[in-house]
Amino acid sequence: MPKLKGLAQYGERFGDQYRRIEVVAKIGDKFRVLDPKEAATRASVSAETPIRALYESADAFDFLP
Repeated sequence: MPKLKGLAQYGERFGDQYRRIEVVAKIGDKFRVLDPKEAATRASVSAETPIRALYESADAFDFLP
């Protein structure tokens, strides 16, 4: 969670300088992605939502190779 919080803060502060910032985790058989540039994702991270719940929420999306 500390790394995710740090990336959320970084995304808020410097997100406009990057095309994308992605945090990927394997949940079940799928890889799921969180975008710390998105305000909703940052809010969920700030609220200390459990990590698995974050990746299973609407804030995450499936990683497409």
